[in-house]
Amino acid sequence: MLRRSRPDMQEDEIPEPEDHPDLEAERAFANAVIVEGMKRNPERAREVIADVARSFAERYSAEEVSAAVDQLLGELEAHDQPRH
Repeated sequence: MLRRSRPDMQEDEIPEPEDHPDLEAERAFANAVIVEGMKRNPERAREVIADVARSFAERYSAEEVSAAVDQLLGELEAHDQPRH
């Protein structure tokens, strides 16, 4: 999702995990920022996420953007579930 092969990768694109060993840590950090933003100012966080999705729509297919947004929503919903 939202990835291209290494020869086609541009500066602003997401690298594959094998191209960037710290990618998992960076994704965890990004997820924490999103979750914290949703707690502090949900309306602003939604605006930022929508802006990012719109900018991705200029470079990726509608299906890829939709899948990425769906995945993010699923992760946010899972984060909101009470832990047993």
